[in-house]
Amino acid sequence: MKKLFAVVSVFLLACSLPLSAAAADKQRFSDVPPSKHFADAVNELAARNIIGGYPDGTFKPGNSITRGQAAAIIAKMIGLDTSNVKGKKFNDVSVSYGFYNAIAKMAEEGIIGGYPDGSFKPDEPIKRKNMAAILVKAFDLPRDVNVKNPFKGEVGITNDVLVIYKLGITSGTSPTTFSPNASITRGQASKMLVAAEQVMLKNAVTVEAVDLGWDTIEAIIDDEVNPDVFHAVKVKGRKKGIQDQVQLFPVKEGTGGIVIWGRTAENKWKYQKYYVHVKKEGNELRLTLEKTDESLPTLVSLNTKYKPVQNIALAKTDGENISDNVTIEKNEYNFTYIRIEKPGDYIATVRFSNGDEVRYRVTAFEMDDSFLYGTNSVEIGPPVDPLDPANPEKPLPGQLTTYLPEDLQDADYRIAHVMLTMMGQKVTHYPADYLITDPIKDGPYGEMREIEFYERQFGKYNEMAKQNILYLKWFTKEDSVVGEMLNRWLEGDFSQVTKDYRTLRAMTDDDYGNCADVCLDDFIKARTKRAEEYFLKTVSGAEAVKRFHAEWGTE
Repeated sequence: MKKLFAVVSVFLLACSLPLSAAAADKQRFSDVPPSKHFADAVNELAARNIIGGYPDGTFKPGNSITRGQAAAIIAKMIGLDTSNVKGKKFNDVSVSYGFYNAIAKMAEEGIIGGYPDGSFKPDEPIKRKNMAAILVKAFDLPRDVNVKNPFKGEVGITNDVLVIYKLGITSGTSPTTFSPNASITRGQASKMLVAAEQVMLKNAVTVEAVDLGWDTIEAIIDDEVNPDVFHAVKVKGRKKGIQDQVQLFPVKEGTGGIVIWGRTAENKWKYQKYYVHVKKEGNELRLTLEKTDESLPTLVSLNTKYKPVQNIALAKTDGENISDNVTIEKNEYNFTYIRIEKPGDYIATVRFSNGDEVRYRVTAFEMDDSFLYGTNSVEIGPPVDPLDPANPEKPLPGQLTTYLPEDLQDADYRIAHVMLTMMGQKVTHYPADYLITDPIKDGPYGEMREIEFYERQFGKYNEMAKQNILYLKWFTKEDSVVGEMLNRWLEGDFSQVTKDYRTLRAMTDDDYGNCADVCLDDFIKARTKRAEEYFLKTVSGAEAVKRFHAEWGTE
């Protein structure tokens, strides 16, 4: 498997980085003493020239902050270039307005919005719920909220309110109220801004849909490979309001895995797997992503029906032995779990404590949308005595069930009758659904569908025609009419199939020569052509089918 390496790092504008503790702790306003819960935030933002005070040396932390002021402050914090805006956005924010550029740019980026009448109301105090919405978009805070709403009964508790509450950016105005429609003071706003910024300073890594050539990100699978190493959340984009980002946060050292699901603009599903590496560098955890298309060993469940298991052997369906005693990973209710290391088709033979044995067909396959192989298992019964069609002791199931060895010995006309059955009854008259749905009603194998038997015995159903031909050959002479015909069939040569059909009819029906007109009709031609193609597919594969089409002019 190829691995593509990609390291994604967080980019932060220098102007928005927090200052040292000493610089932030310095008291800058006479009305913001260190005892105030918002003092550190106010002092830090002032030291970074994000906010300012009044000429008299005060900050007036109890005053409301307006919608225009909030837009200007946040634009500065996140480093928006407000020098070039595309035009007027709101009918009440003129070009001469002091915060026009900041408001217009924030609107362009989808961070703020106005009212249905086209206004922004820049001089109105900003409400707590509106500040929550702006913070979530401006700082790309995680949108997926899995937190019990403690503010039930209040109108205006939005998803954004719960986001900033969950992340600890702010608390409620009481244990059960948030007051979403109350205005925010300058001191409260300062604390919320710094707290929101700090959430994004923990070495988060962002994967955007556009970077992958997608339109949206629909889902993430982050619980398959060491999920305790990192935390991942989906994020809505600022402009479209749809999920087009995933943010990943380091939790502890190690390597985990994540699969991101998305859609293109053409609505096609796409998937990308990443290994998530978390390493400690100094006192910080650093998270990097590594693209991969690998799938990992996977547990598969066998329905052992609560019976104690003594041993499980595992082999490929082609006979290659994997282990005579695979490790039982766990038992859970009526299921026993083993680990499959590679994709493929397997037979698991379970020996129970009472001596019984049951086989299970196990399939493991690559998955684009998961780190783990897709698996399935189905019980296929106890081991079946191997068939030896070249040295039969009992008839094959299905088409040949009623033809006992003693009936076929030295009886070419009976063999011809069987060959006609193969060509006409189940291959051409009745297509594959007949073989799949009809049980074997006679013979030594009981009420078992033919497809089940051949899946158990050979790992694939399309061995049936080949096995039937080999079985019949045991009773024929190489130079006999039917012997020569069977040899050609086994090699995938059906160039004489119409002649073969007529020959077999003549061997089994004394009156056949009197129905020449009927035997040459289109129905018989179509039947024999279908028979030919069926045998070519099951005996000789794709190349023989190509040859058939070329010889019959049906390409």
